[in-house]
Amino acid sequence: MSNGIFRLGDIARQTFYASHQLEIDKPQSVSVFSDSQCIWFVPHRDGRPETIVFDLVENKILARLEGLQSRQYALGRIAADGCLILQGSKRVDDVVYSTFHRADPSTGDVQEDSIALRTFGSGRPFTDFLTASPLGSYWLKTDTTHFPMVKHAQYPGQPPRKYYGYTLQVWSAFPMKFERRIVVAWLKAEDLPDETHTLKSDELRELSKEMAAQKGKSSPAPLQPRGVFGRVFGRRGVTNEPLSLEQRYFAILAASAPARDRIYSALSAGIHRPDAEPGADYPPRSAFPEAAQDDELWDAIEKNSNELFQNTLRDNSHVGWEGEDVVWFKRLDHLICVGMDGSVSPQIWFERAGMQRMMRPFPNLPGELEVIEGRKLRAVKRHHSVKGVPPDAPAGTLEVDGFPVEPRYEPLRVSKYIDGYQDLAEIPVHYANKIEDEKAVGEFRKQRSTVTIPLKSMEPEARIEAIHAYRDMLDPSFFDRATDNTINVRFKFGKKLIPEVEFFSQLAPQDKEWAAGPLRDLIERYVEASRSTIETFYQKNGENGSLLAQAVRRLGEMDEDAIPLLIAYGEGIDGGHEYYFAGDTMPAVIEAHGWSDQVTAFVAWALAFNYYNTYDSPSTIWRDIGLGEALQRRSAEDAATFVQNELAPFLEAGRLDLSSFARLREKLGRSASAWELEFFDRFLSVPV
Repeated sequence: MSNGIFRLGDIARQTFYASHQLEIDKPQSVSVFSDSQCIWFVPHRDGRPETIVFDLVENKILARLEGLQSRQYALGRIAADGCLILQGSKRVDDVVYSTFHRADPSTGDVQEDSIALRTFGSGRPFTDFLTASPLGSYWLKTDTTHFPMVKHAQYPGQPPRKYYGYTLQVWSAFPMKFERRIVVAWLKAEDLPDETHTLKSDELRELSKEMAAQKGKSSPAPLQPRGVFGRVFGRRGVTNEPLSLEQRYFAILAASAPARDRIYSALSAGIHRPDAEPGADYPPRSAFPEAAQDDELWDAIEKNSNELFQNTLRDNSHVGWEGEDVVWFKRLDHLICVGMDGSVSPQIWFERAGMQRMMRPFPNLPGELEVIEGRKLRAVKRHHSVKGVPPDAPAGTLEVDGFPVEPRYEPLRVSKYIDGYQDLAEIPVHYANKIEDEKAVGEFRKQRSTVTIPLKSMEPEARIEAIHAYRDMLDPSFFDRATDNTINVRFKFGKKLIPEVEFFSQLAPQDKEWAAGPLRDLIERYVEASRSTIETFYQKNGENGSLLAQAVRRLGEMDEDAIPLLIAYGEGIDGGHEYYFAGDTMPAVIEAHGWSDQVTAFVAWALAFNYYNTYDSPSTIWRDIGLGEALQRRSAEDAATFVQNELAPFLEAGRLDLSSFARLREKLGRSASAWELEFFDRFLSVPV
C-alpha cells in the first residue's frame, strides 16, 4: 500500500489483481488485521479517526467505523463472526489496564472491556498479553502471581533439585474471562535469568575455546557398541566414556545453581499465591521474608524477576496455533506444546540439531517450524541457511510430537536415533514451491530497494543535477521501496556505481558555495517526506548510517546555520540502532565550528534526545565530548537558563524530556563539581 492505494497481488510473480483507493494519508500509521474475507485498517492514535474494513471477496469497502484506534504492534484477532477483537492499553489514575475492543463491521458497534495489569510505579514487572488463538477465543499472558517451587530428584538416589514453574494465564473472549493458570515450563536455576552474574563465565569461555578448537575434528570411535538404552537416549547409560563437552558445559551451569536458587527461592516465597486474583497487585518487599532486610538479595530479585517475567516468552517465542485449543512456544528454542485444557508437553530439543553453549542452555532448532495436526510440529531444514538452525545441519525433515507428559521437570532430549528424520526427498511439495517463491520475492525486493541516479560527470553542475534528482524522488512512497528498512541508493558515472556514502563523503568544505544549497534542499525534502513514518531507513547493509547520513554531516560542517535542519533530521533517527549521526556527525560539527551557542545548543539537544547505544552514558557527552566544559564558560545560573531556553520548544511539544539530564546528575554523583551541582539544581528545577 502506498499513498493510500491498497493493492492485491502476488509479489513472487509481480502480478497485481486489483487495487482500491482507501484515502489513508499515512499508511505507516495504521495497523492491519486480516482473514480470508476482510482486511481491517485500524488507525494509530496519531492517525485518521476512521477504521476501514475492506472486503477481499467483493473488492470493496465493507464498513467505516468510528472510535476504534490501535497502538503500533497491537495484538488483534478476527473472530468467527467477523468481528475484530483488538487489544491495547491505557492508564487511569495510577493503574495500567489492558483494554479489549470488539468491533462489529455489520453494525459499527464497538464494545470495550479491560483488565488491570498493575499499579503504576508499584515495581511490579509489566506483563501484557503474548498471543491469542487465531479466532480470538483464548488470550495468554504471563502470570506474576504464580511462581511455584517444587523439589524433585531426576533419578533414584540423586539429591532433589529445585524447579520453578513459569506460568501463563488463559483468558477467554469476549467479554474477557479468566479461565485458568498453566505451568508451561518447569525450570532449574541454571535455566533462569542470571542478571546478577552468578555464573562462572570465565570457565564457560575456556570451554568455548576448547570446543572451537575441536570443531571440525572427527569424533572418536565409541569405546564399545551402544546398547538399546544408549541408542535411544544418546550417551546416557553408555559406560567407560570420558566426560563429554556437553556434560562439562552443564556442570559449569549447575555450579551456579546454589546462588541462583537463593534468589529464585526468595522470589517464589514472596510472589507465589495459588489463590490470588489474576490481576492482584505485586506484593511489597515485606512479603519476601529473606529479602526484607537484605538489600543485595532484594536487588537481585528485582533484576532477575523483571527479566524472567518480561522476556522468558517474548513476542517471537510464539511458534503457532493448532486451531483454537493448542499452541506451540519456544523458550530459548526449547519447544513446548500447550493445550488450553492445561495439558503440556515437556520442553523438547534435538540431539541432531545440537546445543549452543551459551549462558543458559539454548538448543539449535532442527529446521523451519510448521504446526501440523495432532499436536505436532514439522521441522524442515532446506539447503540454505535458516535463522536459528546450524548452516551445516543436514537437509531433511522430521516431526515433533507435543503429547503431554507428567512429570516434565527436565527437558526432553530426542536422540537422533529415534527422531524420525527423513531425507530431502520427503520434504512436502509446498516447501519446494516456497523456495522458488522466496527467490522471486527476494529478487523483486532487491530490485525495488535499489535506486540508481545518473551522474553525467564529477563537475559541480552534474553533481547538483544528481542531488536534485535524488531530492525529486523523495515523497512518502519512496520509503515503500525499503527491504528490512534498507534502500540502496547509488550514483552511476559511466560504468561505475558510486554508493551514496562515497558520493556525499567526497564533498569538502571548499564545495560549500555550490553544494550547501542543494544539500539543504535535499535534506529538507527528506525530513518532510519521512514525517509519514516512525521508522529509520538505512543505507546498504546499514553500516554507513541512515539514508543521507554523510550528506547531513557535510552540510553541518559547511554551514553552522543548518543546525536546526540537522536537529529535524536527527529527530527521525532511531537512537538505539543508528550510530553515525550522534557518533560521527555531531563531533564533526563541533570540530568545524567550535563551541558556539548554536553548536552548544545542538549537543545539549542530542544529550536530551538520548542516542543511548552510541553513548551508553550521558556523562560521555558531558565530560568526554565537552558539553559540560563548554557550558562552564557561563555562570551556572546563565548556563541553566540558556539550555532550558534552547530546549523549551521541544519540551513544550513533548518531543523531549529531561530524563537524560537527571541520569547524568545521578551518574556524576560525588565527582560533580560545585558548578555542576548548582547547574543541575537550577536546570532541573526550572519549570518548562
